[in-house]
Amino acid sequence: MKKLKIIGCGSLLTGDDAAGCKVAENLLKMNFPPDVKIIEAGTPGLNLLHLMEPGDNVIIIDAVCSGKPAGTITVFSEAELPQPEQMPLSAHQLAIPEAIKLGRTVQPELMPQSIEIWGIEVTLPLKSKMEISPEIKTAIQKMTEKVKQMIEKT
Repeated sequence: MKKLKIIGCGSLLTGDDAAGCKVAENLLKMNFPPDVKIIEAGTPGLNLLHLMEPGDNVIIIDAVCSGKPAGTITVFSEAELPQPEQMPLSAHQLAIPEAIKLGRTVQPELMPQSIEIWGIEVTLPLKSKMEISPEIKTAIQKMTEKVKQMIEKT
């Protein structure tokens, strides 16, 4: 199996934006093979590039805002990255799609072979509170199970 990194992103102080971090927290409680690394990254900004290296495959889990119903789970390949405005920009210093594109430009030799973003749809505006809405709590559980099943199949 190739090395796999699962990176959960989001702000724990902004309610539903914490979805990616909460999925990572759930996954950290499980036992996976040593070539699978789970990282709860918070709002990494450009540090995301360092968190991804080295790694053959990277899955970034984060909140997305594309207008779909809250709690919808969408998987984006690197070729179809969400637009920066579809990810809660204010929480991340630099939007994740922009960080990935920058990494591919300035340090392609350090970037993983494969990057996907697994998004949980949230509704804007995000609220400055730590409470997560019920539909996002449900999506966090579904995403945790989806990632677990994917790891078990590989």
